Amino acid sequence: MPSRSLKRRPEPSTSQGRPARRQNIGSSSTPRPSLNARSSRPLFCTPSPRRHLEESSQILTENDSVMGRDECESSQDDVILALELRGNGGFGSALYTSADEHLLIQQDTSGGLELVDLLLIQAQPTVIIIPNRASDELVAYLEKLTPGIDGSSREGTMKGAYVLQAIGSSEFDPHTAKARLAKLKLDTLGHPDLLMTTASEYDPMDTEDDRPRLGQVQASLRLGSLINLQSHLSVGCAGAVIGELQRRTASDYLAQDPAAASAYSIMAVNLFNLADLMLVNQDTLDALQIIRSERHPNNQMNNPSRGDSGAKESLSVYGLFQRHACTPQGKLKLKQAFLCPSTNMELIREKHRTVAVLMRPENTETYNLLTKKLKMIRNMKTVMGNVQKGVDKPSAQTSAKRNVWQSLQYFSKFSVEIFGLVRTLVGGEVIGTKASGAIVKPAEMMKIGKMVSDTVDFEASEVANKTVVCHGVDQVLDQLNHRFNGMESFLVEVTRRVVIDVPLESRQYIQQCVYYHQIGFLTVVYVDPDTGEPLYEGPGSDPEGYWERKFVDENNMHFKNHHMRELDEVYGDIVSQINGREIEILHRLRLEVMACKDAILSTSNFWGELDSFVALAGAAHQYNLSAPEMTDENIIDIKDGRHLLQELVVPSFIANDCQLVGGSGNEDMQAPDSQDGEKTPNILILTGPNHSGKSVFLKQVALIVYLAHVGSFVPAESARLGIVDKILTRITTRESVTGDESAFATDIRQAAFAMNHATCRSLVLADEFGKGTNAIDGAALAAGLFWYFATRDEATRPKVLAATHFHEIFEQHVLDETPNIGYAHMDVRIDSEASERENQITFLYSLVPGRSTSSFGAWCAWMNGVDENIVKRAEELSAYMARGENISALTRLSRDEERRLEVAERAAREFVRANIATPGEEEGSEGYEDDQAAEQPRDLLNRILAMYDEVDGSGDLSRSESARSDFS
Repeated sequence: MPSRSLKRRPEPSTSQGRPARRQNIGSSSTPRPSLNARSSRPLFCTPSPRRHLEESSQILTENDSVMGRDECESSQDDVILALELRGNGGFGSALYTSADEHLLIQQDTSGGLELVDLLLIQAQPTVIIIPNRASDELVAYLEKLTPGIDGSSREGTMKGAYVLQAIGSSEFDPHTAKARLAKLKLDTLGHPDLLMTTASEYDPMDTEDDRPRLGQVQASLRLGSLINLQSHLSVGCAGAVIGELQRRTASDYLAQDPAAASAYSIMAVNLFNLADLMLVNQDTLDALQIIRSERHPNNQMNNPSRGDSGAKESLSVYGLFQRHACTPQGKLKLKQAFLCPSTNMELIREKHRTVAVLMRPENTETYNLLTKKLKMIRNMKTVMGNVQKGVDKPSAQTSAKRNVWQSLQYFSKFSVEIFGLVRTLVGGEVIGTKASGAIVKPAEMMKIGKMVSDTVDFEASEVANKTVVCHGVDQVLDQLNHRFNGMESFLVEVTRRVVIDVPLESRQYIQQCVYYHQIGFLTVVYVDPDTGEPLYEGPGSDPEGYWERKFVDENNMHFKNHHMRELDEVYGDIVSQINGREIEILHRLRLEVMACKDAILSTSNFWGELDSFVALAGAAHQYNLSAPEMTDENIIDIKDGRHLLQELVVPSFIANDCQLVGGSGNEDMQAPDSQDGEKTPNILILTGPNHSGKSVFLKQVALIVYLAHVGSFVPAESARLGIVDKILTRITTRESVTGDESAFATDIRQAAFAMNHATCRSLVLADEFGKGTNAIDGAALAAGLFWYFATRDEATRPKVLAATHFHEIFEQHVLDETPNIGYAHMDVRIDSEASERENQITFLYSLVPGRSTSSFGAWCAWMNGVDENIVKRAEELSAYMARGENISALTRLSRDEERRLEVAERAAREFVRANIATPGEEEGSEGYEDDQAAEQPRDLLNRILAMYDEVDGSGDLSRSESARSDFS
């Protein structure tokens, strides 16, 4: 009989079978089939013309909820933030990121809601914890971004929605927090040779796991070397975070679950300080379009507990760079860089040098190879988490090519190759030195890759859709596989022996012998289709030969007889033995890999950092960016600057220069002058027509400064920049129906924030401030804002860029006595002789010194579709106003005009009341009314025109006579 080849190998199982007593059952070159405990099909059976084997699906031994996550989806990591803002201005916070299992503790500082906003932008938390004693102002501010019914935040921002939790204030107690921190098993604390424990700390009831590795005194001393224990607010927040992690572990895991030890673990505790970061609030990010996410149109795809999960990046500055990142961790590092621009001069210069190395022409080929290799690197944080849990595949739909072992082998292989490429970069000694240090260890990566390759058969795993151990790794496993492969031919022989023991007339009813995983060996007998009873069920008189019914499958009865019981005793459950042996081997491999976890994760993090620089270099090459020169002077000197987003949506972009200087920070120091010898202004006020590019210029200067502090090259021919600690904007007005602020109130709040927080190192942008109220008040507010910044002390003056249409400020000479203010406008060309209105004004988008005297608002209104008559009337009124005439007088009628309107009204009423005879209608004809004689049209016209003759009074009857003759 023809036999069918079986293509799959057995799946892992947690049950352990009996040891085999024979070395060889038979030999067969047929590959092993897959196992399926849920199917009634046997694993092995003798061939039959009435039946063919079917390939079965694999066994899922892992929890589907655990395997359902994509290992590349790093955006699903939790970020827990605890913060406390005291009434006296004290501010502290602690942050836990599950991506790297780090607890970050802030240095206590003083501030207000602006620090909270900065922290939310930079941390992007998914959970925020505050004490019950938090002020109503803080609670109201944080509740704005909590998810609404539809899953979106109540206030539309780029900050993702989070879960806000208010817990007992005792959880923020610094003494309790220190005790919790001291009990952490941190790798950063090392492994001391001597443990010192005081008598008061010893508890004989504590188990080994309950006791700290260090005594309380030692732990506190060593903990003080990592963090500032005097930052009581932040330390208390750290204690609240640890308490939250403990509650999560208790609710998600059983007490004796081994996975609970690694869940929500803290591997390191570090300090972070907001002092080295540029302060940017949500208004700045929105105005400059730094990061702009678009939520998924399907609300079910937006998980409110996961922030911006399901969202994609819209047209933004970060979006232009993101597409050049190759790895998940690289995109995460890049986003962190854009959210947290640095003010550390050395760090910024190091980033610029790294990008410059990657952009060198001689490194072009190496750069291209780097991008190809980095695309093969995956986020090892998630991979190592699956290795630790014993999950080979992150989801049931994932192929064997994407399992954790394949990812680990690729990572080790390409890490070694990337390390070699980094070493070949011309001028990349800084990158090579950092990579060859304690972060990247090529020898250890090669060791890990060899361990995985020598243990896992990837080709067989792809065929079997499961992890298969290589031949030769374990002798016992090889023998079990050999027996399993020979099972099919062996069952043919077993069937022949069973048939011999059956009476001659019943042998035809014996179909075959089969083997089922966890059931064992069975004999299959045909069933009578009419009665449903087996055609043979063994010798009933022989107790030892009793045939026990097991189940019916497709008109076949499966029996367990003494032959099958002997086989069960001799061979046991071979599949369980194979699965158990493979599990032991893979477990040993997991232990060996987990011993190298720190090296793997540090290497993965470094490749993410390198990938972020690769993205910066790729964007710099694509968009023609140049390296900025960072200086200790407080200046902004830009040559041929461009707007990175605007130039992508226009046919051609006109570059412009900008020179600004901030306060010296020292009364004895003087601000530097420009190259032409003139004093560089602190404030540059722009005027000019609408649509001329003033707002674009303001934003492009801020973007160039922002990108330089991110570590990127900038869109300019050259840029000489000093450190900027804050970028404060009054450009866009974010309105919401849920907010209680008007548009004008929002503008005032933004301006007040800039005035209260601007320093000599700040850059302030004000675009048309004061436009939300009447012209007089708006002009006064704008003039007051400019005056405030211009008259500040030399040491505290910020750099200010402003645009306004309030020309009366300059005409009234309000700011003439402030020499540190510069004026410029966007140039236009006017052709008053042009017949077509659209040809009268040409925008040049070029910044030139001096002020503009007109905003050309009427022309811009016509260009945007306003009716021509309205535009002409607006121009007339504008001309009257320019001559100082009373506009209200133009809207009142003269006495003569009033009289003529009265006559016109009387004439119209007479015409309506008149009974005009129909032409051809004569007296006595049908329809003629005797009692109401019809007036002839000529008589009616003479009567009406006589009214106008009375109004003229001058005796000039030319008009009425002309009208009579025309009518005749």
